[in-house]
Amino acid sequence: MIGVKADTVIRYIREGRLLVSEISKIEMECDSCGKPSSDGTICRNCRDEMRRELTKAMTNSSSGTSKPSTYRT
Repeated sequence: MIGVKADTVIRYIREGRLLVSEISKIEMECDSCGKPSSDGTICRNCRDEMRRELTKAMTNSSSGTSKPSTYRT
């Protein structure tokens, strides 16, 4: 043991402050789809899908006369 509570480690993983090694047995659930994720709160597939949807939304909004929205992640 390293003297850190498991809850603290899990919180750090969820916050993106720690990355899970591929050889680790720790798995989190994706908040979006519920599948196992070692990337924090959202799995890679869901994150990629969100990026595609945001890009599409920004492209659609920029085709009008208004200024495209700014998204912060």
